[in-house]
Amino acid sequence: MTCLIGKLHPYRRTIITVLIIFAGMYLYYFFSSQPHLTGQSPSKVWKAEYTRSDTYWEGTLKCLSEDAITLHRFSIIENGKKVDYSPHNDMIFQQPFDFMSLGDRPQRNETYKVQIEWKDSKGTHKETFPLERSYNPF
Repeated sequence: MTCLIGKLHPYRRTIITVLIIFAGMYLYYFFSSQPHLTGQSPSKVWKAEYTRSDTYWEGTLKCLSEDAITLHRFSIIENGKKVDYSPHNDMIFQQPFDFMSLGDRPQRNETYKVQIEWKDSKGTHKETFPLERSYNPF
């Protein structure tokens, strides 16, 4: 056993350097793959993300409920300015809904809120929830 430790001693700096490089690569990949802005409705029915896709940023709205849901209105409130992304007709929600495609990276001092109105078997609902920054430093 001491013979093996003695042989590894000259390579200690190389091994430590390689481990640091792999740890750095892992951390970079972990942080760069996280959504930059994310939010979930108080009812836990909706989740919205605004993420980087190569050069541009894209927003996606996902329904977390298994029930049949009809989306009536969907807006993003950016720094108090409301932008409507509602579908042209009421849409039965079955797959993720893309909004803000080819967008710009959000600035640190900007605020984003989602305002959504939908109908399910229990009636019509309206919620507003913030999109908050994730722990992605990039």
